[in-house]
Amino acid sequence: MLTADGLFRLDVVVVPDSLRLLVRNFTDAELVFEPEGYPRPVLSQSDLSELDVWAGHHQVVFTIGEVQARVTLATLRSLGNVRVTAQAMLGRVSTS
Repeated sequence: MLTADGLFRLDVVVVPDSLRLLVRNFTDAELVFEPEGYPRPVLSQSDLSELDVWAGHHQVVFTIGEVQARVTLATLRSLGNVRVTAQAMLGRVSTS
């Protein structure tokens, strides 16, 4: 789903009522997840339920060594199919 060369790969598995995230750590550094990760509300300008389309928004934050990844996942469920897109912002962990 999402790869940061030499750092990690994020795989997403769609299960009936949620997403399962797998982070493959390609470094020797410790992988630490932030404790949250619950879905966020999605606002629509039209009534997508009439089209039997459901949008979702999920965020997860984790660190690998000194690098923090803030990942946003968007889901679109329609007619039994789920489309997932992802983007991440990477930055150095503040040690102040």
